[in-house]
Formats: sequence, structure tokens, C-alpha cells
Amino acid sequence: MKKEQPPRQNGVSEKEYFLSKLPGRSWHPKKLRALAVFGSGVLFLMLAAAVLFMMADAQIVIHTRVTTISVSPLTITVDPKAQTPNFNSKRLPGMYVEAKASTPPDRVFEAKTVGYTESKARGFITVYNEYSTSPQVLIGTTRFESKSTGLIFRIPERVTVPGATKEGGNLVPGSIRVEVLADEIGEKYNIGPDDFVIPAFRGSPRYQGFYAKSVEPFQGGLKGAGAIVTADEIRKAEEAVTAEVFEEAKKELQSKVPPGFVMLPGARSVTVTDIEKPRPGEAVQSFRVSADAVASAILYKEDDFYLLISRLFVEEGANETVLRQKSDLVPTNADYDVDNRLLTFTLSGNVVLVPTIDQETLKSEIVGKSKKNAEEILRSKPEITDFTLDVFPPLLNRIPSDTEKIGLRVEL
Repeated sequence: MKKEQPPRQNGVSEKEYFLSKLPGRSWHPKKLRALAVFGSGVLFLMLAAAVLFMMADAQIVIHTRVTTISVSPLTITVDPKAQTPNFNSKRLPGMYVEAKASTPPDRVFEAKTVGYTESKARGFITVYNEYSTSPQVLIGTTRFESKSTGLIFRIPERVTVPGATKEGGNLVPGSIRVEVLADEIGEKYNIGPDDFVIPAFRGSPRYQGFYAKSVEPFQGGLKGAGAIVTADEIRKAEEAVTAEVFEEAKKELQSKVPPGFVMLPGARSVTVTDIEKPRPGEAVQSFRVSADAVASAILYKEDDFYLLISRLFVEEGANETVLRQKSDLVPTNADYDVDNRLLTFTLSGNVVLVPTIDQETLKSEIVGKSKKNAEEILRSKPEITDFTLDVFPPLLNRIPSDTEKIGLRVEL
């Protein structure tokens, strides 16, 4: 018997042909194509619905009530010794910070005046005590002898050299920096950095235990005509270096303010100290004027400040919080007591309070509910004055069942 072969004409496929031969069915090719189109459409709609469901979200913008309280001037104290804010005394814990600045060693000025003078060279040496842990007094006019030249320099006033200290079994010399004056007039005493001994101690153990060093050249020795420094030149140089170290100390102090802390403009002090300068009429081509400055301030933590404000202006049990970015609080009359390390200032302005919204709790109340029910819940909240609720896709008309898909923003 000859096997039946499927037709291959008129656009009929093998599959369509064999389906048409199934018992009890009549599968016309056109019906098959319609069925395929219908199935594809249903599948597309199902996929589209699944995608939209996955993309579904809700966006809520809430407007809350705002309460503004006028602050009558009140005095607040910042005390570094305090550990926590004291709401009764209006006292905040604080932080004391300090910074120092000095004139750079290469800061020199030119002497522009020529005149006749007879002067002695001057310079600074550091005297060391490696002899004992006891301090040593050196009377005025004590001699120091240059090791390289044998020239004698003297200290003009009595000084006390600190005793050595012991660190880990080693003896660390005590030291003091002092000015010395050449023993005679003349340029030959304008020597460079050198080592010095104390001739008065020669022949005793102290001779090895006490010594001195200089790190800068000696200047000012002259007998005759030459460049001299005038009082006006010294004054101008002093004004320049004090202004420089003053600003540098302020800048250094500002860099020490940690994140989250506040330094009020009037809550700092800058003091210029230890000014070194030549004497008018000294013979120098160039001269150095140096100064040191010490800056200090009392800081307070911003979080501590607003904790104090909250306790002062939020009623106990009220579900409210201070809105920092809208509160207009102005500290004035800052008074920094440097000796006692205390800061006081006067506070005035306005405090803005807003209700505390627990966003996660609010989301859990409306998750999975219809848009209408969610709106009723939002309207029932006395702290909410207005809101907008948008659901995507709009046809869903329901809040997603996942709180991660609910966006909530609070606006004033």
C-alpha cells in the first residue's frame, strides 16, 4: 500500500496538514493562524501586565503644619568642663581648642639707612644643662666662648637653665634660649652659627655638662659708617610680622574645628607674644623681627545646641521636632572668658517646629490599600495639612503591597 504524502502546495505546512487529519477535528489553516494570533496577543497582554505590576509604585508628598515660636533673648553658657547639656542653667558642654603660629625663620627685612655707629654684635644661643636634673642659675654677664673663634659673648641678665630629665634611662638635657652680647665693639663679632663653652666652669665637671649652640649668625657689630636699622624700620617690620602671625594663628585655629562643631566669631582670642627685634641704631645689612601668636576658642556641638533648644521650646510629650534649616536663631554678644575658659552668648530669633512623621509607620498603614482608602488614612492625620498621592499605573488604582515601592516626601 502506498504511503500517503502530505501536500506541499497552496501554502499548507506539514504540521497543518497532519493536524487537519486528527480524528474528530477539523483544523482549517486559516483557523490555525487565527488561533496563533490570539494566543500571541494573550501572552503579550499577560507579559505587559506583569511588567506594569513590577513597575507599579506610589509617590506621596505630604505637607505638615508649621509652628513658629519667637525667642526672647536668653543667655547660653558653653563650658568645656560640662559633660552634657544642662537645660535648667542653659549650659552646653564645649571644647577648648588652641593653635600657635610663628614668624618663618627666613622672614627678614632690609636696613636702608646709612650712618656712623659703634655697636656690639648680638645673637641668640641655646644653653643646655646635661650635668644634672637640678636647674642651674647663670648670673648676668656670664661669659660664653666661641669654640671656633675664641670670641667672648655675655648674657645681659640672670637666667636659670632647667635641669635635665630622665626618659627611658636616658638623660635629656634641659635648655633655654637666651640673647648674648659681644664683649667688644666691632664687626669681627659678626660670626656665623657656632658652639660655645662657659669659661667659668673650666676645670670642673660642669664644663662638659653645660654648653651652648647658636643656629643664626650674629649681627650688629660695627665701628664706623655702614647700614643701620632705624626705629621707624623696626616699627614697620613689627607691624608686618604681628599682622602675619595673627592671621596665621586664626587660620590654624579654624582648621582645628571638628565637623559638627561651631565656633562663634567672638568666641576666640588671638594674642601676639614673644616679639624679637633689633635695637635702633644697630649695624645690620638686613634684620629679623619675629613674633609668636597663640589663638584659642571655645566650641560647642551643633547637636547639643539643638537638643537644648528642643528641650526649651518643645512641650513635653509633643510629637514635634525643631526644623534646623528654617529656624532663625541668632547668637549675639559673644563673650569669651580666656582665663576661665567659658563662653557666653545671647540667643534670639525664631524657632520653627514641625510634627515628627514616622515615614515607615505611615507606609505600613497604607501598603496594599486602594487609593481611596489610602487617601482617607492620610486625611485622618491631624499633623498633615495637605498631600498629593500618585499611583502608577493609574489603572491599578492601588498602593503597591511592597513598602519599598512607596515614595514619601515631607514638605513644609
